[in-house]
Amino acid sequence: MYAKKLKSSAVATVTALGFLVATVPVANAQNTFQCTGTISDGSTINGNLVVPANATCTLDNVTVTGNVGVGTGALLNVSPASGQTVKINGNLTADQCNSAALATEGVAAVILIGGNVMIQNCTGGTVGYAGPGITIGGNFVCVGNPLTCVADDGVVNGNLTVEENLFSSSTIITNSEVLQNTISGNAGIGGNTGPAPLTVGGNTIGGNLQCVGNSQTPDDGGTPNTVSGQKLGQCAGL
Repeated sequence: MYAKKLKSSAVATVTALGFLVATVPVANAQNTFQCTGTISDGSTINGNLVVPANATCTLDNVTVTGNVGVGTGALLNVSPASGQTVKINGNLTADQCNSAALATEGVAAVILIGGNVMIQNCTGGTVGYAGPGITIGGNFVCVGNPLTCVADDGVVNGNLTVEENLFSSSTIITNSEVLQNTISGNAGIGGNTGPAPLTVGGNTIGGNLQCVGNSQTPDDGGTPNTVSGQKLGQCAGL
């Protein structure tokens, strides 16, 4: 269900919650492939992949040995069909894009990101990831998007940061949410604004869970989080 919602709808250092995110250049002048359609043939792109400004790219069955960058106003769907795999060995970075969404909900598919996923200031629709079979080898950072950020059912081997995302009546999922993830590091949820509390529930977190400055105190939706570190701020009771 979330996959359909995600389909329809940054290189940065994030410090407000005390988490440091390492950055890697998205692309260089050599070995860069421009994606303006759908890649579903199981091919390997040896180098970086870029979605040019205002273009649309769908990754269904492909391996990218470098980084993926999403240009200004561009739209990226990482949505493999059942039995397919999308593998990105480097980082996935979207800054001022239209939308960037990773979705496997409802299909037996796999998305593997070797590095960080960083999505910021994207204006066209719900961003983030939803569905089992999604693994992010580094950090997940979703910051400053004026619509909704979703982080559901994935594995994040670094830190997770969902910060300063806003509600818009045009979105289907009205609030950012962090549900049913396995997070090796810390989880920070701060400064998000919406008409109802964010749901932050059912996560297994190896570090701390810290929530600060959200317009409404998050709730766990009836499914408490399992946290090896501390539950802090607005998430102290979750």
